Amino acid sequence: MVFIRSVQVHGLLRQQVLQALEQTDILVQPTAGLVAQKVEPDPIIDSKTKTNRISWLLTTTYSLANVPALSIPCGFPAPQGDTALPIGLQIAGKPFAEVTVFKVAHAYEQQTPWHHQRPPL
Repeated sequence: MVFIRSVQVHGLLRQQVLQALEQTDILVQPTAGLVAQKVEPDPIIDSKTKTNRISWLLTTTYSLANVPALSIPCGFPAPQGDTALPIGLQIAGKPFAEVTVFKVAHAYEQQTPWHHQRPPL
């Protein structure tokens, strides 16, 4: 029953993404719900909530919808503690429209400085 439900949800998600892409050539959203996180050891999995250590990542939608997507740097928000960590911009396109996704990403990078900046290590 769980497998059948997951297949149904997968199909619904793909359908919704494809419907959105009928209205436009690309979709743009944050890559993650948080700024980049510091690398830490994996937690001990002792509950369901700890099974996905990157639950804040928003890339799953396009992976499950089987559409091309990429992430590019789009800023460094206010520092968390002593380090300003980067944020990403996710660009997704219609199935087999990888060239369009790459062109949009390239155009964005030509107009912004983010891909030249590095966080202090």
